[in-house]
Amino acid sequence: MMKLRLYTCKIVLATSLVWFICGVVLMMYYTDCIGDNSAACQSFRSQKARGISIRAQKLFRLTEPPTTSADENFRYWSPVVVNSNPSHWPGEMGRAVVIPPEEEELRKEKFKLNQFNLLASDRIALNRTLPDVRAEG
Repeated sequence: MMKLRLYTCKIVLATSLVWFICGVVLMMYYTDCIGDNSAACQSFRSQKARGISIRAQKLFRLTEPPTTSADENFRYWSPVVVNSNPSHWPGEMGRAVVIPPEEEELRKEKFKLNQFNLLASDRIALNRTLPDVRAEG
């Protein structure tokens, strides 16, 4: 019984070691072009590009994109203008949403399905303004 446990333990450790070594080798192969090793990366890419058609090179981007200066990529930025909602909208500044009596049956039906007032929720703006209830201190 003890030999069986020891044998199983050795198999598990040996298999784990093999998979670990495979992972390290794959990681070393695919991370060859990281860092300051640019000469090796260029030769690697040119070797890969010779055996692949131009169409496939564009698809897989094996060729280097043309270098551009930072000024060519600069876009002018302007801040977004945020408009506030009109004060008469339902739910604005914490005001209650009034459901008309003719829609009361629909409100009850939707409440049974979702367990919240879906009709009022649909009428409130997504970006509504709420009053500031924090203490001044």
